[in-house]
Amino acid sequence: MRPQNVEATVMSLIIHTLIVLFGLNDSSERKITTQSHHIERLTNHTAHLFDWYDWMEHINQRRHYLFQHTTLLEHHSVPAALGFIRIHFVRNDRRRIPWSRLKKNKYQDENYEDLQRAFQEVNFHHPPPEFFLSLPVTQRPFRAHTQGLVHLYPELSKDFSEDSLAHVTVGLEDHPSADLQRCLTAIRLIQKQARTEATPIGASMLRLRLRKMLSLEHVPSHVLQWLIPVCAEMIEQRPAALLGRLVHLEEILFSNKVK
Repeated sequence: MRPQNVEATVMSLIIHTLIVLFGLNDSSERKITTQSHHIERLTNHTAHLFDWYDWMEHINQRRHYLFQHTTLLEHHSVPAALGFIRIHFVRNDRRRIPWSRLKKNKYQDENYEDLQRAFQEVNFHHPPPEFFLSLPVTQRPFRAHTQGLVHLYPELSKDFSEDSLAHVTVGLEDHPSADLQRCLTAIRLIQKQARTEATPIGASMLRLRLRKMLSLEHVPSHVLQWLIPVCAEMIEQRPAALLGRLVHLEEILFSNKVK
């Protein structure tokens, strides 16, 4: 069983870290990205800095292809449920049998691969044979299935793991360029202003004492309203569940701002 509470807590911490670094208030992340482009030009593009909007575009592209080819659905995914079919299959006599025997079973039409092919056929409306993919049963479909689609869509192979966060953390302070230092100073001021003016995610919901269902409508920026469902898809949870964990951590980490 997947540790949902642990995954939601870890993902919430990641989101809060991104808020601290980039602001994510529909303004700060744009200003920081502009300054990062200046820094890359000043370093002759030797500093490969993380570009928030480049990453957003890549994630949107990834989601588009995943929703077409796999059982990963927008705001809700079902590979874990279908994985149950692979691991155990309940026959009429309630006996569980391993996946290796499913193809010998009279329920062959209901196996995982048939479900995947049916799903792709519905999405593509009679696609060519090369578009039929047998993607692995996995509890990490967002990454594993993306890798399985790279041969069809090479742009999905783009890797952001080597991009640096030095412009929003530390690492460039010793650079001799005065122009670069001015860019860093501007970024630090943007971050400080974002923290000072930040509206807690749960502010309006806390006034209601959390008696109503959490809603993305209460989230104070459009970029966070985009990010929370995306992160929820990555861990196969409902956006509302992740939002609830975010608010809970916000009360713990920033109690002076949410009272």
